[in-house]
Amino acid sequence: VCSSDLSLAIYYDPICPQSKRGNAVQILKNLWDSPSSQTALLAQDEALSYELLGQRVMAQALVLKELDAAENFAILATPSIDFFVALLAIWKCGKMAIPLHPEHPIHELDYIVKDSRVTHILYNSSCANSARSLKELDPHLNIEAISSSLVPFSRQTEIVPAQSGALMIYTSGTTGRPKGVVHTHASLAATLSTLEEAWGWRANDRLLHVLPPNGTGRDWFSVDVQM
Repeated sequence: VCSSDLSLAIYYDPICPQSKRGNAVQILKNLWDSPSSQTALLAQDEALSYELLGQRVMAQALVLKELDAAENFAILATPSIDFFVALLAIWKCGKMAIPLHPEHPIHELDYIVKDSRVTHILYNSSCANSARSLKELDPHLNIEAISSSLVPFSRQTEIVPAQSGALMIYTSGTTGRPKGVVHTHASLAATLSTLEEAWGWRANDRLLHVLPPNGTGRDWFSVDVQM
């Protein structure tokens, strides 16, 4: 059973040829080649075109660039456009994203924050209380609301080696404490290329995503569909 208030419809645009060379940053640089008015994301009652998605990502990336000391950023957000804005902005800055499940207990989120040594958390309004609770547990933790501002998009993107970390996903912890698994830009690009060919994605495809945007397998699918 899929809850409609958690559903996220994502419009797929064909992957650029550079993805087969193994760098997801190349995919990001070409993400905006679709007609600017074409819908990129639809979440609940909010729709975002490629042009507006690019502007939101740019605004968020400018905020992150001011935090040069941060090597990675955690994302604490419900399934929403905010999540993808944060994810793409982190990649645009050449950093690694660590998604956090918005419904996990605070002590579990705190474990992942400490284990990953993350120093900054991006959150949306639905997760504001959880973000504040995590900061109470660690006063040195920086929390930042995901921006809704719009800034003209720039195609200039950080040059990131294909083997650099793009995403850290934590295991379920069924047989022990959860462990962080790093996925590289190369592994994401390889997955995208494989799925594009195997599933026969087309420019007019519309895919429904109802799983939480974190966890083993789930983030793979959310990223694959988005790109």
